[in-house]
Order: sequence, then C-alpha cells, then structure tokens
Amino acid sequence: MPRHRAARTRAAVAVIVATLGLPAAAAPFTFRHDAVLGTSLEVVVEARDAAAAAAAEGAVLAEIDRLAAVASTHAPDSEISRWLEAGVQAGVSDDLAAILRACDAWRERSGGVFHPGVALAAEAWKRGEREGRAPADETLAAIALRLRRPPWEWRGLEVVPTGVPVSVDALAKGFIVDAACAKALDVEGIDGAMVNIGGDLAVRGRLEQAVEIPLPTHGGTSREVVSVADRALATSGGGRRGFSIGGTILSHVIDPR
Repeated sequence: MPRHRAARTRAAVAVIVATLGLPAAAAPFTFRHDAVLGTSLEVVVEARDAAAAAAAEGAVLAEIDRLAAVASTHAPDSEISRWLEAGVQAGVSDDLAAILRACDAWRERSGGVFHPGVALAAEAWKRGEREGRAPADETLAAIALRLRRPPWEWRGLEVVPTGVPVSVDALAKGFIVDAACAKALDVEGIDGAMVNIGGDLAVRGRLEQAVEIPLPTHGGTSREVVSVADRALATSGGGRRGFSIGGTILSHVIDPR
C-alpha cells in the first residue's frame, strides 16, 4: 500500500475513534411537579442522557425537601418554626442563618418595605376578608409601629426572635431555587439547568430558557416572553392572589411601613 494512502487510513481511523469518544450532545429534559412548597415546580435540564436528567431531577427534589425542613414557616416541625415557637436565643444552622441575614440586609436596603414581619399585616387583611371589611386605620397603624422593630436580634452567633409573626417565604423560596439549581449542575452529564418554583426561577450553566410572563389586562390575559440565561427571575401579581373585601380585589403585596 502506498505510504500516503496508509497515512490517510490511519488518520481516518483516528477521527472515527475520537468521534466515538466524545460525550453525547446534550438535549433538554423537562420535569413538572405539583404541591412543591405549596405551588408548582418545573425543572429543565440540558442533559447528555436520560439517566443524567433523572438524577438531576432527584437532586433538585432532595435539596428542596432538605431546605423546606429548614425554612418553611408552614411546617410546624421545620427548624425555623421550632425556633420561633421556642422564642429563645439559640444557634441556628448555616442555611437558616444565611436566610435570616439576607432578610436583615434587604430590610435595611429597602427601608422596611421588605420585612419578614409582614405576616402580621397579612393576617389583619385575611381577618378583614373573613369579616367583610378592611382593617381599621388604627389597627394598621399599630402594626406599622410594631414592625419598626426587627423580627429578630443577633447576639453574637446566636439569634432570638422578638415575638413578631414571621414569614421568610419571599426570600427563602429564591434561596431554595438557587441551591436546587446548583445541585442539578453538580450531577455528571448536566450542562445547564432551570428550576422554577411558582414564578421564582433560576437558569444556570449552558442553558437559555424562554419564560412566559402573564400580563393581566382589562380584556383578559396577554403574555410576554423573556429569554433568561445565567440569571434569576421572580414574578408576582394579583391575578390569582389577593384579598376580596366588599367586592374589591386588593393586592396580596403589602407595604408594612
């Protein structure tokens, strides 16, 4: 065989072997679940095979369950619920401490617009909904005065609740979404991931996700589509949530000041 033909043959064999050694091209896999943190869950992963996608789904669900056991005020046996119920100074886990300190930072940065004690105001509006009348101005003023205090106080590495009803949902859900997305990316064979829990979502890795946002209008609902890559996005609206008092729907978003 001529030398140049043998060289071409060896080169062709090398190309074939190298091609067979490449990882499979990633493809998107989508998983949906209901009743996750009281809402819906959507997971999209860019995975090299179905096994990797399923492993990533399992990692996401496990991390959500783990952190819900830390930060869910709706679960009486969660870490935060047990700490609030005890009402005493105590050390908390690293995860709960990170959530509490993030709440502190946003309460300060927002001038009190964000406040975990807004649960106190929400309860007043829920009671008004049941009674068919808005809370009295004096009631709302008393709540606003009470919420000038922080919901907890740090004493070194320990923290004590101040007795205000607390909900960290507004921040904890995003914290959980970020952590769950990171767990998906830790799985071998996952190139990108999106985790969306009830409108709080994060997209990480080599994935670009089109996200539909409902826009309520007088004539119905329109939708806007945004493209999200290596970013987080949170939406909230009064289309499905709020307080109905005297035939008027009032927003569930409350300024606690």
